[in-house]
Amino acid sequence: MVYLQKEKIYHTMRSIVTILLCVLYSAAISTQVSLTLAWESDTTLYTVESVIYDAESDYIYAACIYGNFMAKDGNGFIAKLDKKGKIINRTWVSGLDAPTGLAIRQGKLYTTDIDRIIIVDIETGLIDSRLFLPDAKALNDIAVDGQGTLYASDTEGNKIFKVVGEEISLYDEEVETPNGLLALGTDLYVTQWTPRCLRKYDGRRGIDFPMSYSIPEADGIHLISDYGLVVSSWGGEVRLIDGVGNNVEILDTRGSGIQAADITYIAEGNLLLVATFNHNRIMAYKMETQDKVVYPIKIDPRILSGQDLVQVVSGDDPERELYQNQLYRGKDISVYTVATESKKAVWEDYSITEFIAPLNGRARLKPTGQEDVYFNTGEAFVVPKGYDGEWETQGGSEYLMELSVIASYPRDAGKNILHMPKGIPDYLYSGLNFDPSHPSDTLRYITVFRDNELTIRVSEEKPQIDRNYNQDRDELLKIVSGSLSIYVDKMKHDFYPGDYVILPAG
Repeated sequence: MVYLQKEKIYHTMRSIVTILLCVLYSAAISTQVSLTLAWESDTTLYTVESVIYDAESDYIYAACIYGNFMAKDGNGFIAKLDKKGKIINRTWVSGLDAPTGLAIRQGKLYTTDIDRIIIVDIETGLIDSRLFLPDAKALNDIAVDGQGTLYASDTEGNKIFKVVGEEISLYDEEVETPNGLLALGTDLYVTQWTPRCLRKYDGRRGIDFPMSYSIPEADGIHLISDYGLVVSSWGGEVRLIDGVGNNVEILDTRGSGIQAADITYIAEGNLLLVATFNHNRIMAYKMETQDKVVYPIKIDPRILSGQDLVQVVSGDDPERELYQNQLYRGKDISVYTVATESKKAVWEDYSITEFIAPLNGRARLKPTGQEDVYFNTGEAFVVPKGYDGEWETQGGSEYLMELSVIASYPRDAGKNILHMPKGIPDYLYSGLNFDPSHPSDTLRYITVFRDNELTIRVSEEKPQIDRNYNQDRDELLKIVSGSLSIYVDKMKHDFYPGDYVILPAG
């Protein structure tokens, strides 16, 4: 996929009319990663499953099962190492059974231990408490969010537990083989062993969906701010997940028989640490980057027909049949195809601004105190943040299919003054009502909608060649007439009427 370097991009336009569907105002940085072995610990970290770095104490901690994953034998321990891999105290915490995941917050270290969570005071190295989780079969990883809420995956029990103080509940009681966990803001990321995927629980929208596929034996997950999400595969791989969910292999030790269980990162020195399970050691790799080439992305028409949709659950209406496919996630915008059953919902305060182009069926919206408004197949409309009223999806044969675009991250926009849905009139495609005042005299446009999350614009450009084009924000275009040719790294990409094109920032 495409994230990329700031190469010169040349494009020619011949009587081109486009709909600029979404524009936001930040730049994206993308990188290609290489790993070089920096150091490895000695081989006395028996069955080391997890590793974590604590910036406050400036030490590394490793969870070692030392035996069978499910054996309550008291052999498990947590080791303490310095940042160069020297073992300071091999049995810093001992007498555990099968410690696996690790998490740290405010001087406390948390580890999962088959059916309980062990809480350790980092300063003293003593166990503060043990919290048993009823019905847990095989706890694996643990994560803690900014409010101190704990999440624990039960791989064998197909559940994720949530712990607030001493109150234990089920975050998800029907998730297949959850493994690694990462809590970021209101979101939770989960690696799944059997589905071979990375799943995202989107707390803002109240839905969950597979974010990335084809990750064999998906295990640990970590966010590295300069790179993105990094996921390990237990068999001996580490993968980098890009903004669209594509994953790229950056480490493969399978040929040496070395596993890759959990992972962590030390920003000072750019070190990625890998727990090697049966290899009984921690291996540290220096991460280095170089720019990649940014390419435009054409949305395959087969995808727009409903290919590769995956069922997801809506937090607002969990009974609704809802399917989704994430086509792109950049710094600015996220693009999806969505299919939903015919059903009516009532909104009091829609939480995001969303652009929608029905691909099959139609949408009926009735703002509070207003008349019905219909948007049919082939039309496009925007629902502003703060919308109040009815929203009914009306499928063609059975489902409404649509292309959906939202901001990738919540903005501080507050409510829009006008909460009315707004369509893009067909007459604009003829060039009527365009603003002719653009200083270059090569571009005319009309802005249909704009807030702090999305901008929607219809534009017309004269035939021209721009030899120094530099895309500074994510854009999604629909070509209405004419053609667009983009040259990147000596490769030509042509687009014609009806094509949807994503131009990533960079």
